[in-house]
Amino acid sequence: MADVEARISGANVLLRTLSRRAPPVRIIALLESLHLEVLHLNITTMDDTVLYSFVLKIGLDCHLSVDDLAMEVHQSFMPPPAAHPDNHLHS
Repeated sequence: MADVEARISGANVLLRTLSRRAPPVRIIALLESLHLEVLHLNITTMDDTVLYSFVLKIGLDCHLSVDDLAMEVHQSFMPPPAAHPDNHLHS
């Protein structure tokens, strides 16, 4: 689980996530897919916790609210649903 905060600052979005340590590549890929450009990233760690602080430029094709953005980022920290044992292919 992660604590996610997003807010608008002029033409940019300030995004902060606090979570267990994880590579930021997944978040960056998500942000880029949402038409947000990473202008600055600060990473602060303590034990197994990490704070990512992003400054993002809002792309012309980005139509998300900051609440929607926070929800998308929060969901990216959730583990993928486990495959149900009955959901396998039979040949």
